[in-house]
Amino acid sequence: MRNGIESVGLRRRNGWRVTGNEAYADGNGCDMNERSRWWVLWSPRILAIVVCLFLGLFALDAGTVPDFAVHVAPVLVLLVIVGISWRWEWVGGLVFPGVAAAYAYVARDHVSWVLVVSAPLLIVGLLYLWSWRRHSSYLAPSSPGNGI
Repeated sequence: MRNGIESVGLRRRNGWRVTGNEAYADGNGCDMNERSRWWVLWSPRILAIVVCLFLGLFALDAGTVPDFAVHVAPVLVLLVIVGISWRWEWVGGLVFPGVAAAYAYVARDHVSWVLVVSAPLLIVGLLYLWSWRRHSSYLAPSSPGNGI
């Protein structure tokens, strides 16, 4: 074992770190493909939580406990959707844009509200769809001859 490389499934060949069919020679042992996979996987999850926290801030202006419960209930539903989407990205890819469209319809007279609330929901939904699309290609069965 040299520099812990073999312990993570990497091996060296002529100064290049090689894993399966991918080779790269940067100093940190990570190619751009791995970095982009990380961003595609985690950005919708992180942004969905941030959007839920942002929407939860609007519940703080409630004067009474029942008003607070009414304002925070949609955020709790969205957090449940985030939990479900953690495993099945396509759920977040369908629900978040659906919620964005529903809110845009309900608040159609207030364009600024629609932009502040629906735009982040739509972006999160599109990121979930992108993650689902890319993730499904990662998990596609590999052919026997590709060395993976």
